[in-house]
Amino acid sequence: GAKEYLHEIGIEVIQLDIDIHTGNSIVDAIINEKQQTASMYHITIKSDGLFPDAFHIKPVDLCTIFANALDNAIEATKEVNSAKHRSINIQIKTQGQYVFLIFENPMAETKQIRTSEIGKTSKEDTINHGFGLLNIQNAVKKYNGDMELIKKQEEAIDFFILQIMLQNPFTS
Repeated sequence: GAKEYLHEIGIEVIQLDIDIHTGNSIVDAIINEKQQTASMYHITIKSDGLFPDAFHIKPVDLCTIFANALDNAIEATKEVNSAKHRSINIQIKTQGQYVFLIFENPMAETKQIRTSEIGKTSKEDTINHGFGLLNIQNAVKKYNGDMELIKKQEEAIDFFILQIMLQNPFTS
């Protein structure tokens, strides 16, 4: 079912070898498909945590969040020279009716990270770029959620962290 849905929205899953399991088949398919792309740049994707059984976020919104977050993370990580740091980490945490998604990746160049700059791009082609974080933000708002952009430095490497909080609808 996940493979059929992803095909309908234009995400091709060539080989559905599922190495990462999150408890959500749509998210599993996206992460594992993005891992194929990341591996071309010697980047690994790691995931920790599971979605709750009763998780009622629409598949299109999960696709928006995960596909855009991972595309951005791969784009930034492939510029990092240190093989030791070429990894993208995803955490899924549940607390009551809230689900927290944390995406962390290294960055090659130091940039200021400002939520007010969502929708802007550093790429020359501003017409076709700069929508990833804006699309994530719009999906997050549908679930009374919030997102935060954080930069931290560790071992002389800058890391970008995207923290998302979603309220799981239909939970008590």
